[in-house]
Amino acid sequence: MNTKIIFMGTSEFAVPSIRSLHEAVGISLLVTQPDRPAGRSLRLRLSPAKKAALELGIEIYQPERIKSAEALDKISSLHPQILWVAAYGQILPQALLEVPELGAVNLHGSLLPAYRGAAPIQRTIMNGDSATGVSTLYMTARVDAGDILLQRPERIYADDTSLTLGQRLSEIGAELVLESTAVILEGRGKTLAVPQDESKATYAPIITKAEAEIDWSLSAGRIRNLIRAMIPWPTAFTYRNGERLKICRAEVKPVSGGQAGEIVEISEQGILLATGQDGLLITELQPENRKCLHATQYINGYKPACGETWGKPAKE
Repeated sequence: MNTKIIFMGTSEFAVPSIRSLHEAVGISLLVTQPDRPAGRSLRLRLSPAKKAALELGIEIYQPERIKSAEALDKISSLHPQILWVAAYGQILPQALLEVPELGAVNLHGSLLPAYRGAAPIQRTIMNGDSATGVSTLYMTARVDAGDILLQRPERIYADDTSLTLGQRLSEIGAELVLESTAVILEGRGKTLAVPQDESKATYAPIITKAEAEIDWSLSAGRIRNLIRAMIPWPTAFTYRNGERLKICRAEVKPVSGGQAGEIVEISEQGILLATGQDGLLITELQPENRKCLHATQYINGYKPACGETWGKPAKE
């Protein structure tokens, strides 16, 4: 099949789609973000999408700015039929959206028009939703606002994190990309696509590290949702004795007494803190510059005590 498809993606969310689409019809070019320095050594880190492309033998292009004339010329010169985009990381200019013969199509991690934006998976868990899904849509100048091609719902389980939910949605999304590609190549894409209901649009802006700080005056349920949403990045945190302490896993548990952020019980189960409503039993946590520990390991090594209060940042 002489299908010319260019795929634009960077994160792990894009990888299953890259693999399945290349196996089914072939990908002529992968466009991904430049390698970035990471970790203490500041070694250049390859994006998950680039790693997959290298394994599959797909040509790779990494422009610093997708809006540059050079990037537009490079992609235009290949005369793609379809431009697929999934978790790429830059907003595409209108001139680029007009390049592919059959359209630029996006895989998005929500049931649009809900959760338009950069962080739909984290935001839906943070808000305590019980269901979400994936969508494919034709791209327009307005981010995530184009006509919807296909959608598939997915349940959110009580113990899901952004990592586990994201993995499932990426696999479901890969199936939807293949289905959408078949529909587009058959010439039925524009006919089947439906406009979004603007009155139901909600937004999922990018997550910041500051949002990961725990507010102990909130309910235990909301704090637990925050903890789940912030895995794998940036991980919810609080302060103990002026030092940052990441919280990796916790459960809601009834509690009586105690001020918000105060340890009210320490046991083999974990460390129980009072919140604005109910208690939060912390079962896994990570001290600064250490790996994540089971609560019993932390208790034995760091000696937390009932009555102490967490959440006060270091004094300047």
